[in-house]
Amino acid sequence: MLHSVLCDGEYYADVAQRYQVTQSMISRLAKAVRQEPCFFDKLIQKEKEKAAEKSLIAEKISEYQEEKQVISSVNSVAKHLKKHHEIDKKPWVLAQIMKEELGMRYRKIKAVTVNTNSERNLVLRQQFALELIRLLVQGKRVVNID
Repeated sequence: MLHSVLCDGEYYADVAQRYQVTQSMISRLAKAVRQEPCFFDKLIQKEKEKAAEKSLIAEKISEYQEEKQVISSVNSVAKHLKKHHEIDKKPWVLAQIMKEELGMRYRKIKAVTVNTNSERNLVLRQQFALELIRLLVQGKRVVNID
């Protein structure tokens, strides 16, 4: 793309249209290459460093998950990384890495009353399910209103 502009002398508009980018993008890249011929080498190196950092953080998060077994929040992960590995990243960056690299997603859980899974309630739910099945087999219509 830049070879066409810098070496062949093509117009920015033609190259931009061919590669479906803006003229200002071509202009900025051409200016950066003229000022610093190693621009793309540095850009590629920077991307490699970011990828290496992401994989390191992903590895540390996986280790943390294996140690603790449950990750309750991104902030807890951030505190752990800062305290034990001296990695200081914002929680949203860690959340992005956890989502993209590790396939982790979470949502806030709701508080559940203590007696929800008590033995009594489990038996009552089972009895209700059996009664519901019996009514459905008889062909009756059940309307559940909460």
